[in-house]
Amino acid sequence: MKQALILIISILSINFYGQTVGLNPTDAVSYNQRGNDRFRLGDYKRAIEDYTKAIELKLANEKEAYCNRGSC
Repeated sequence: MKQALILIISILSINFYGQTVGLNPTDAVSYNQRGNDRFRLGDYKRAIEDYTKAIELKLANEKEAYCNRGSC
């Protein structure tokens, strides 16, 4: 029960966070962070999409996004 509650809260926070990323589609750091959140939840496909977007937007530390994407 406790794990289900944590999962629900995490999903809701990602949905909210995803909306803020949508407001600034040029923010590579936000895409990288959202990728981290999705990775923690096991949503690897969507995490890869976010890391790829962070790389395309020239994240200041591209190595981090490449490494994160490779972990997926």
